[in-house]
Amino acid sequence: MLNFCHCEIKELGYRLRGKLINKWISLGSEYTTDEKELALDVTRKENIVNTVLGKNILPSYPMTILTVLQTWEANQSNNTATGSYGYLYEELITRALREVSANATDVDTKYTYISRIAYYLFDNEQIGLDEHQLKEVNQEYFRLYRIHFHEEKMIQELEASHILQRVEGIYRFKYKYIYYYFVARYFRENLNNKKEKTKLRKQLRDMVDKVYYEEYSNILIFLVYLTKDREIIERFMENARKIYDEHEPCDLDRHVAFINQMYKETLPLSLPATDLEENRDQYRQKLDEAEEEESAAQQSMDKREAEQLKIKYDKNLSDIFKINIALKTLDLMGQVLRNFPGSLLGDLKFQLTQESYQLVLRTLRAVFVVAEQSLTEMRTFYSQLIQERRGIKSDIELARTTDELLIWLTIAAAYGMIKRVSHAVGIENLNETYREVLEHEGNKTSVSLIDLSIKLDHFSALPEVEIRALHKKLRDNRFAYTILRDLVANYMYLFPLDQRTRQSIGALLDIKISDPKYLDNESKKLKP
Repeated sequence: MLNFCHCEIKELGYRLRGKLINKWISLGSEYTTDEKELALDVTRKENIVNTVLGKNILPSYPMTILTVLQTWEANQSNNTATGSYGYLYEELITRALREVSANATDVDTKYTYISRIAYYLFDNEQIGLDEHQLKEVNQEYFRLYRIHFHEEKMIQELEASHILQRVEGIYRFKYKYIYYYFVARYFRENLNNKKEKTKLRKQLRDMVDKVYYEEYSNILIFLVYLTKDREIIERFMENARKIYDEHEPCDLDRHVAFINQMYKETLPLSLPATDLEENRDQYRQKLDEAEEEESAAQQSMDKREAEQLKIKYDKNLSDIFKINIALKTLDLMGQVLRNFPGSLLGDLKFQLTQESYQLVLRTLRAVFVVAEQSLTEMRTFYSQLIQERRGIKSDIELARTTDELLIWLTIAAAYGMIKRVSHAVGIENLNETYREVLEHEGNKTSVSLIDLSIKLDHFSALPEVEIRALHKKLRDNRFAYTILRDLVANYMYLFPLDQRTRQSIGALLDIKISDPKYLDNESKKLKP
């Protein structure tokens, strides 16, 4: 065996996932001329896969991604649990269990038994259990359900199905998503149990209050998939309202007046004369790089620091913690919205959407308050840094360059927050809810830009009417106008448009295209 080359199949990042999904979508579509629809379909499937994979929930192996795509398409064609990502996880687990089970009742038995193992680990804060502890779980199962099975055979089948694995005499779940799913399933099955209801509800409230802790947030996502528990959803919103509640939501109008004063001119924006597929590939590569940096930072965190992540929101926390708690809460509310657009009551969808918008805008307002209050110090710090790096001697040029950097930093913060809420809550089925929230907020600039970003990211048609209306409204607000232009330019960079529309929108927003000839190739196909 030493003469063999041992290889390991690594997980795919955003770039390779995109290439695989591209090939999957293009199968059977080699002769289509509708490049835009194909590109939008690839984006929709990428959103589905990335949502299901989550943050370390499912392993991003090629077969996993293909299974998710196949299962999703079968789910849509059969109209079963439409829109529910929870269905995908359940189907992946059920397939694995069917392969080692003689009949359907065996699968049902395994579901309940595995749930009890998962909850035992959760309740005792363990990552695995030994033979003695496993026997405890078995005996409790026999006592409650009056069903006996061959214990050794059961464990062998769970190992064969890759549910459990044994490492140095300790049994643990092979993949995190299986553990998260079965803990959530235990909660679902026992929330109405009189003996356990009080304890389980208390644990759930504590988990909702500590969503910064990855294990809790992922279990809650699965629980919402399984139950749509209104008490949990309302507690999400209740906690969201507490985050930066000392600030009003940023309006991206009067709240950015101090930044607008630094503008000298709005420079034209140029798009590169590159192929759209190449642009999308580069975009995914940047996502991979960002994820690698985040992963490296998490791996450097020691166990003691990790334990401190079981924290509740508090005004005295550092802004780093508060912003991360805000974004975790946003993601959870977004999961609820995007998972059940057709089954949540209208009032709840409106509340979730509005709370999501306001949470992000309060967080952005907190960032801008700090920037405004420390503007002099920031100017001094960055001007010294720029002078050291670039050797600029002219005071006028140094001041201009410093202000341009500060403008860029604040633009990046606002743009990033708008994109974050768009990706969290965006789905075309919620068009009516977005309209209601926008009207309720009085077409505020910040909410209008979020609404536009959602339509650009998730809707089939370019929202040209909204773009033109915002262009007219924001001509005297250079900060918000820059965000508008960046949102549209990003769309034009990644998605095909007919030449007339591209030139018209480009001229409207002063977006220059280096070589528009390549954009007129409407018969271009996605390569298999």
